[in-house]
Amino acid sequence: MTYIKQYGFFVVTIVLTLIGYLKLKSGVNDGIDAANTYLRSMGGSMDSAQFNAIQNMFVISNVILGGIVFAVGLSFLCFSIYKLLKEVN
Repeated sequence: MTYIKQYGFFVVTIVLTLIGYLKLKSGVNDGIDAANTYLRSMGGSMDSAQFNAIQNMFVISNVILGGIVFAVGLSFLCFSIYKLLKEVN
């Protein structure tokens, strides 16, 4: 039963790390798309300086979210590998 828990945790951390990496990698494009969607929802017209500020906010929030998920996943992955290797020895 402990092997199932440990390998399950290992698989979950791999998935979490991959999700964080993909979110980090596509954060800029997703932020630009979200800003364009927001612009369309506001009627399609906005001051360019205000739109740039909103676009930067969306991009930064997506990159930060991806970085946090990636860092948490990677740290738990390292911990999981350590526990698995410690139990083998």
